[in-house]
Amino acid sequence: MIIWRACSIILTVGVLVISSGSKLISPHQQMFSIGRELYYGAASAELLLAVLLLTRFRKAGAVGCVILAAAGLLAEWLRPGRPCGCLGTMIVLSAREHVMVAGTMGALAALVWIGCSRRTD
Repeated sequence: MIIWRACSIILTVGVLVISSGSKLISPHQQMFSIGRELYYGAASAELLLAVLLLTRFRKAGAVGCVILAAAGLLAEWLRPGRPCGCLGTMIVLSAREHVMVAGTMGALAALVWIGCSRRTD
């Protein structure tokens, strides 16, 4: 139980809040592989997922995080070599780093999902 809670907190603070915060602080750039609307839409979705992970709707938040991670991997696959903008302009990731962040996010979300499924209270 402690492991999935830790994963939920790491996912919420470490990925979603930092990512959405940096998107809202830094403007969209033309070099990003995603469009302006999707850039700010993703920031809003990440904030919503962070709230879901901290409430009793953890399963929905975990599923959303897996979908978001898959979308990040898809963005890298469709437009290789271009920064995706997943962390705004504050932190520009290389392709390898982007895949690592998306994979880690998906793995943490899967652990949260498993923890929620096994929870009895």
